[in-house]
Amino acid sequence: MIYLDDNALISSCENNLVNLTLPSGETFTALEPRRLFPVSRKNEYITFLDKEEKEVARIRNIDDINKESKSVLLFALDMYYFVPEILSVNSVEKQNSGIRFYVTTDLGETNFLVVNQIKNIRKMADGSIRFRDRNDNRYIISNPEKLDRKSKARLFVYL
Repeated sequence: MIYLDDNALISSCENNLVNLTLPSGETFTALEPRRLFPVSRKNEYITFLDKEEKEVARIRNIDDINKESKSVLLFALDMYYFVPEILSVNSVEKQNSGIRFYVTTDLGETNFLVVNQIKNIRKMADGSIRFRDRNDNRYIISNPEKLDRKSKARLFVYL
């Protein structure tokens, strides 16, 4: 396993991917950075995956890399982990392939399909509810108590 330090160079690539150049000059392109602990340790243990989703390198702590690389990496991670806030649940449909939620978020109206209810709808210790759709997009309800009565009724059937 390659652990990165401040001698590695992380640069931007298209679609919020990054390129990685090691001190030896070896370069890896179009890597997807992911947090191994996206909720509890956001700045620790970040992995870099190639297009086959094989791990190429890892960072123990984001403060271990240089400032320029850190800036590029944080931007890519922020884009990957961008999570719209669900403000209301307008309707829910049970489908053969999963559960489709029609919601209003802080970015407007949308809908998404949750394939595995048990794995992809989670009530967290802080009371928030997190969703992951079939395309790996994430959504959150930070405070379910603030939802309107109809939204709560539509949602809580699936918790």
